[in-house]
Amino acid sequence: MVSTVAERFGINPRLPLKLLSVKQKEILLNGTGDTLYRVVGKNRFGNTTTIEEKYNGIIAELKRRYIESESDFVRAEIENICGKNSAPPALDGG
Repeated sequence: MVSTVAERFGINPRLPLKLLSVKQKEILLNGTGDTLYRVVGKNRFGNTTTIEEKYNGIIAELKRRYIESESDFVRAEIENICGKNSAPPALDGG
């Protein structure tokens, strides 16, 4: 999904965030609202599949994974990404 959104907005998804514009960071981190994107790929059985869904952004995805995970390892990895010494909005439920 990130690749599809990045392509749509002309963002190189391999660039560090510090090299992206404020608008590009906003799109990747916070999503694009109610716009639907079509993503074509292969499922676990090797069949081509198409999904169409909103892009909620990296922060929302990390928050969802943190809240839904039962794995201490996964939560620790997300905390490492977001920063240990603060309560990132992505993790504090807000």
